[in-house]
Amino acid sequence: MSNAILTVTEVSMVAASAADRTTGLKGYITITVNGRLRIEGLTLRRTLAGRLSVSFPEKHHPQARAIVMYP
Repeated sequence: MSNAILTVTEVSMVAASAADRTTGLKGYITITVNGRLRIEGLTLRRTLAGRLSVSFPEKHHPQARAIVMYP
């Protein structure tokens, strides 16, 4: 088994619309891991308890592509 270390090397975010922000959505996130694996379509939300949470959404931002992970 490999002991590979995963490091987030890039992060970008598109802010949610004002209407989406009222539901707790903060924005849409793309991350790059180890400079090679790009993961798109994550969402940043504020929970009812006030914590920030990152997840894969069911709905997509009009400017975002489908959820894509590729090296």
